[in-house]
Amino acid sequence: YGEAVLLAVPAGAAPALAREHAGALAGRTVVDCTNPLDPGPGGVMLTTGAGESVAGLIGAAAPGAHVVKAFNLAHASMWDHPADAFGAIPPAVPFCADDPGAAGHVTELITGMGWSPMPAGGLDRAAYVEATAAFVIGVWWAGGSPALAFPEPPRAA
Repeated sequence: YGEAVLLAVPAGAAPALAREHAGALAGRTVVDCTNPLDPGPGGVMLTTGAGESVAGLIGAAAPGAHVVKAFNLAHASMWDHPADAFGAIPPAVPFCADDPGAAGHVTELITGMGWSPMPAGGLDRAAYVEATAAFVIGVWWAGGSPALAFPEPPRAA
């Protein structure tokens, strides 16, 4: 039902679920917010192979769907706050999409929530967004703030 579907299931189950419902997902925007992570000896680790993403696996499992990787970097509790709670500049939601219509749907969702869309390339770049989630979540679990690793450069006068 609807033009867009949020696939919010355990990452390992997402491709099989997409394959099972490929017919129903055809032509729809499928937003993948999963994170393929497991705890490892040195911290959080990806469960996908090198260069592989769950978003890409979903796309392969449901080739008629327009898969978008999005909404996987902010902790679930962040969506309970209005965007202006984070300061004057709305937080960004990186997303990866191959289909312009699907990118438009996700852009509308993000801006409708008061956040800023941050296009991060095509679905072939989703593995980088998933790897960023492993980094960010690992820093949170260690008690740090990932925002400190990404300071803005000083702006010219």
